[in-house]
Amino acid sequence: MVSGRAVVVGYDGSPASAAAARWAATEAALQGLPLRVVHVPAWPVLRAPTAAAVMTRLEHVHRAAERLLDQECQAIRADHPGLRIDVAVVVGETVPVLLREATDAAVLVLGSRGLGEFRDLAAGSVMTHLATHATCTVVVVPAGWHAEPSVEPEIGVDGSEHSATIGG
Repeated sequence: MVSGRAVVVGYDGSPASAAAARWAATEAALQGLPLRVVHVPAWPVLRAPTAAAVMTRLEHVHRAAERLLDQECQAIRADHPGLRIDVAVVVGETVPVLLREATDAAVLVLGSRGLGEFRDLAAGSVMTHLATHATCTVVVVPAGWHAEPSVEPEIGVDGSEHSATIGG
């Protein structure tokens, strides 16, 4: 893989993003890089009588996102005790946030979806946009992935100069 400042993984709590986080942690440990786990919460439409009530609900969503990341990071630390892990809950739209995160990344890791045809189509457009616009390598990990030393990952390349450096 291409060197960079961190291995970045988009994490949303789904089984596919948990597999992606495990893959990313393994890759970060192999490269001697920190892992950055990024969560972009889905902010609900909030109807509240006051601005204070809206802020209270938003704080609740943010705290829930932090708990979600903490649980995943505990599992990662159990498998990779010396790995430096940075976490971020970032407000915004998923694609622009992850593109910004990918700017200085060695690799951007995403989980594939498996939640039905329509959601796969929507997730696919996010993955396609990130894969075609990110300035680093993008890896998509299936929900069922688990580390097996004897299994080599499959890497897709597009023939560009950048992709020629992958896996070499």
